Amino acid sequence: MRAAILIINLIIAYILLSGWPESFPVWVRAGLALIVVMVAVPLGDASSKSKSRPRLRSLRAPKWLDYLYIGAVIFCIELLLLAVFTLGPKTTEDIHDEVKYWLTSQEQPAESAAGAPGKLRHNGAGNWLWDNHFKRSHPKQASKRPPNKPEIFMKVANKFSRASLRKHSIYLRTFALDHFDGDTWSIHQPTKLIIEKPINSNIQISPVNGSWRSLLPLYDHTITQPYYRNGQNLLTTLQNTIDTDVKTLTKVSTDTYILPRPGRDKISITYSATSQPFLLDKILELDKNIAVGKTHSVYLSRVSNPRLQRKLTEFAGRVDKNLPLAQQLSALKTLINDQCSYSLNIENKRKINALENFLFEEKSGYCEFYAAAAAMLCRELGIPSRIAFGWSGGKFFPSSDLFVFRSKDAHAWTEIYLDGYGWVIYDTTPPSENAITESAVDETPPDLTEALDEPEDETPEVNKDDDLISWMKVLITLGCLVFIIIVLLLLRRFTQPAQRSSSAAYVKHDPKYLHLFQKLSSKLGYPVKPGQTLMQSVQHLKDQRLEIPGIEMLLDEMLQYHYDTVYRNLPAEKAAEAKFTSELKRISRQIES
Repeated sequence: MRAAILIINLIIAYILLSGWPESFPVWVRAGLALIVVMVAVPLGDASSKSKSRPRLRSLRAPKWLDYLYIGAVIFCIELLLLAVFTLGPKTTEDIHDEVKYWLTSQEQPAESAAGAPGKLRHNGAGNWLWDNHFKRSHPKQASKRPPNKPEIFMKVANKFSRASLRKHSIYLRTFALDHFDGDTWSIHQPTKLIIEKPINSNIQISPVNGSWRSLLPLYDHTITQPYYRNGQNLLTTLQNTIDTDVKTLTKVSTDTYILPRPGRDKISITYSATSQPFLLDKILELDKNIAVGKTHSVYLSRVSNPRLQRKLTEFAGRVDKNLPLAQQLSALKTLINDQCSYSLNIENKRKINALENFLFEEKSGYCEFYAAAAAMLCRELGIPSRIAFGWSGGKFFPSSDLFVFRSKDAHAWTEIYLDGYGWVIYDTTPPSENAITESAVDETPPDLTEALDEPEDETPEVNKDDDLISWMKVLITLGCLVFIIIVLLLLRRFTQPAQRSSSAAYVKHDPKYLHLFQKLSSKLGYPVKPGQTLMQSVQHLKDQRLEIPGIEMLLDEMLQYHYDTVYRNLPAEKAAEAKFTSELKRISRQIES
C-alpha cells in the first residue's frame, strides 16, 4: 500500500513539474512538487521491513527554540530548491535554443506538440513587449520621449485599399493581454502551439463569416519588420488577421503569434497577410443593434484591489445600463475623455496605483492608460474586453506606396467582444494622437537599417528597475533569513544545558567493552537480540550458569559502571574501561582455546 502511495506521489510531482496546471505560476508548481516529494520519501522509507536501524535520541527534551531553528533551516532549503526548479529549466531552455540556432542556419524545424509556454527573452535588447512571465506592468511614473526610429513597413498593393486606409486610423495589432490584477496586465493562459503553413494555402487565423462582416473591406498587405535576435518578434498585421503566408507560427494566446527565425544572414522578415479590421465606428455605420458576444470569463474578470475596484464600479455606474450597447459605449468614451487628458508625463507624486492615479488623481496619461481604463470599465458594464498593443497612425509615402510606422506610433487600445464580429477596436484615446500623416510627394521612406540602429534617448513605458527591485527583494529576504538563523544558532548555543563529554561520547559511540561483550555473547551461543538492553543481556548470560571463573563478577561491575556513566552522568574512568576490555578479551581467548 505504501509503495502505491509513493508511486502516486512521484507521478503527481512529475505532472506538476511538466507544466500542469498551466494557470499556476512556475514557482507555485515547483513548490507543490517539492512538498509532494518530501511527503513521498518518508512513506517509502517507512515501507522498509528492517527494524534494526539505530535511532537518534536527544539528551534533553526539545524546546521551542529548537523547533524554530529547524523550521528556519527547512524554509531556506525550500527556497533554494524552488530557485533551482524555477531558474534551472529556463537556463537549460535558453542554452538549448542558442545551440540549436548556431547549428542550423535555416528556420527552426516545425514541432507538432503543444506544451507549457516558452519564456521569451529580451535581455535588455530588441523590442520589449512583456517580461519572462508574460506580464506587462503600468509604470506609476513616466516621462516619455518616444524615439523616431522606423519599426514597421507596410505595403498595400491595391490603390483602392490604400485610399480606404488613408481615410481613417490604421491599427496594426501585435499582441493582446486579457488578465488585469490592478497593477499588471498578462496573458491568462499562455500556450506554445506550433502552427505550420499548409502546402497549398495560408495559415488560417480568423475566417470571414457573418452577414455584416461580409460588408466590411478586406486588406491584402505585406509587412516588413526588423528581426531582433534577443527580442520578442511577433506577427504584426492590420487588426483582425484572416490569414498569412508565414511558414510557421507559434501561438502564444488568442491573436498573439511568434514569428519564426529568419536565416542567419537576414536582418528582417517579410510576410503577407489578409485582414478585415473591425472598428466600432465603421460597424455602427452598418449595424446599430450591436450586442455583447459570449467568450471566456477572463475577459470579464475584475481587479483584486478592493479600493480600486470600488472606484471603478462607482465610475462605471454613471453610464445607464438600460441604454442600447452603442449608446453605453459612446457615453463611456465621453466620460473618460471628460475626466482625463492626454500626457506623456506622469508624476504620480503619491506613487499610488497607476490606473487609480490616471482616472481619479492626476487624471492624465497616454494611450496605454486610456486602453486599460476603458477595458476595465467595459467589464463593469458586462462587456468582454481586453487591451491590445501595436501601432496606429503612421506615415504614408506616395512615392513608394509605403506606410511606415515609427516607435512614436506605438499604440495601445481597447478591444471589445461583439456578437457576430468578435474582437472590435474601441479606442478611447483622443483621435489626434494616432492620426495618419502623409509625406511630401518626393520624400523617400526611411531605410530598414535605421530600425536596427541604437535607440534614441527615451524613457520606456515600463520600469527598467522592476527586475532589479525584484532581485533586491529576494536578496534582502535571504539576508534576513540568514541573520535569523545565525541568531537562533547563538541563542541555542548559549541556552543549551552543559553536558558531560563522557556521556555524550557514549551516546554517539558505544564504548569498546560493549562491542567485545556482544562478540563474547555470540561466541557463547547467546547473541544480543535487537532492542535488548545491556541489563537484559547480562542477566541472560548469568542465567546460563556459565562455568567461567570470575565472569559473573565482571559482568556485574561492567553493568554498574555503564549505567553510572551513561544514565547518572558520572565521569568516565579509562582504567575501569581498560580492565573490562582486557578481561573480556581474556575470556574470549579462553573460549576459543
